[in-house]
Amino acid sequence: MRPPIKIQRTYVIVLASIVLGVIASLMIFQEYLGSGVSAFTSSREDLQLTAHFRDGRLIVTIANLGSNEVEVQIIFLEGRNYVDFDTLPDAVVKPGEVKEIKTDIMQPEKGTYNVRVKLSNGKTVSCKVIAGD
Repeated sequence: MRPPIKIQRTYVIVLASIVLGVIASLMIFQEYLGSGVSAFTSSREDLQLTAHFRDGRLIVTIANLGSNEVEVQIIFLEGRNYVDFDTLPDAVVKPGEVKEIKTDIMQPEKGTYNVRVKLSNGKTVSCKVIAGD
């Protein structure tokens, strides 16, 4: 005797839910690892970011303590009612390297600002900087 269609539909719905759950989990896992990095590699990405002003311009220093090369695409300086950015740093920081990037961002008025550096892999690192008078 053939089972009722209602039970077969239930199995299809359960199976579809499981497949969608696995796909969603894989997408989250891939986002967590970053683009192009396999879960089975031993590479890592550890960056230290510092910033200060010299001669009226923002200077950003990136120390790459990881094992992946990173490329800086854009640097933002953000504060209360203030945003500036430099889109031409185009700096590559190799593993073990410390690179100082002099930006075209001028020192704003006195206050604490957030520096965000967007990398070519889609990740962003940030730090605080204080602008003097």
